[in-house]
Amino acid sequence: MYRLRVPRSALIAGAAAAAVIPESKPSIYPGPETQLLLQEVHSPLEAHIGAARRQTTDALAAGHAQVQGAVDRWIGVEHAVESRVKSLLAPEEPLTPGILYVAVAALSGSILTRARALPLRVALPPLLFCAASAHFLPKTSANVAEYVGELEERYVPAVKQFQDTGIAHSQMGWARLREALGEGRERVAKTAEGAVGRVQEGTGLKLRETLGWAGEAKASTKEEVGKVTQAIKAKATEAKSGIDAKIEHAKEVGHAKIEEVREVGHAKIEHAKEVAEEQTEKAKDEAHPKHLV
Repeated sequence: MYRLRVPRSALIAGAAAAAVIPESKPSIYPGPETQLLLQEVHSPLEAHIGAARRQTTDALAAGHAQVQGAVDRWIGVEHAVESRVKSLLAPEEPLTPGILYVAVAALSGSILTRARALPLRVALPPLLFCAASAHFLPKTSANVAEYVGELEERYVPAVKQFQDTGIAHSQMGWARLREALGEGRERVAKTAEGAVGRVQEGTGLKLRETLGWAGEAKASTKEEVGKVTQAIKAKATEAKSGIDAKIEHAKEVGHAKIEEVREVGHAKIEHAKEVAEEQTEKAKDEAHPKHLV
């Protein structure tokens, strides 16, 4: 017979493995279920895509907010312009056909000055426009002029002040011119009336009655008398008002003085009563002195 010869090291390794590995028998009961835990792992590409998406969303939201703000501001400007135009237009003054006449006047000015010098071509159409608007649309023109004055006073007060100064000087000059014309007319009328009176006295002709100056003289005399009477009445009314005011002031001052004197008298009486009471107490103490035990 032949024997299988196994190396000694292999035998030792097999014996050690048999000793280490226990013998396990399958259980008759079901074993516990194995739980699987899934862990989500994000890739770098997904992170970059999310950041780009968030930036794009924020940019779109900011752009939408800016556009919405611009639209709201524009709507506010439209409402402000509409309300301002409605406030400038006079409700009792129709806009048509006055605005058509104003436009025709401005176009007529540009047509008439077509072959004229440049300053005239520039100045005449606006002048005709302003004159026509003041004639056909007086209330609307006054409202527009007042609004322009408010804008000048708010933004360019120097121009407004210069304009007001010019208007005041022009009004003063016009008033002086009218006064000078009136004085000259009165002088001429008096000179002519004196000459007619001398001629009438020398010739005996009734020139004043013929020219109708007698009635005018009477009317002027009555008018002057009426003016003097009105002035006297106004002065009398003013003097009466001043006297009434002074009387009321004197009454108020008198009442105040009376109240002050009354208060001072009451104070003195109270003080006298207190002094009398103190003296009475002292007299009682002196009449019935207290003996110390």
